[in-house]
Amino acid sequence: MQEGLTETDAANAANATDTGLAREYQRLFIGPHHFKAPAWGSVYLDKDQVLFGTSLLELRQWMRENDIVVNQEKREPEDHIGRMLVLMGWLATEKPEGLHTYLAEHLMPWVPRYLQVLRADARQPFYEGLAVLTQSTLEGIVENLGVRVSKKKLYV
Repeated sequence: MQEGLTETDAANAANATDTGLAREYQRLFIGPHHFKAPAWGSVYLDKDQVLFGTSLLELRQWMRENDIVVNQEKREPEDHIGRMLVLMGWLATEKPEGLHTYLAEHLMPWVPRYLQVLRADARQPFYEGLAVLTQSTLEGIVENLGVRVSKKKLYV
């Protein structure tokens, strides 16, 4: 990660407007081309590999059952990796009794595969390192809490 940030600092110092880190962010997460590492759980968990799939509906149902309301300012599905990591942190502090199920049923069945795909596709060391760090952190949390992750079929 440091190597990727160092490259970006050097490009900024040279007054470059389009750093390698920014270009890689665009390529990985914005497009315009097909995402090689889609960041939504339903793409991995639903056989049709679509956004707003069955797994997202299951997550939403679980959230309703646990009185969890998310800010819907952006139209991003709740099973986006970023939103799910934020929800994990919120659960840890606000509703820790729900964290175990959330990890076992909704986050960890697909995130290791996503991070594996992201790491393999990353062309910039920052994002490769981010995938490794996220995976290591999540593995530590799961191990520390004794979470038994549900085995679900993955389609990516």
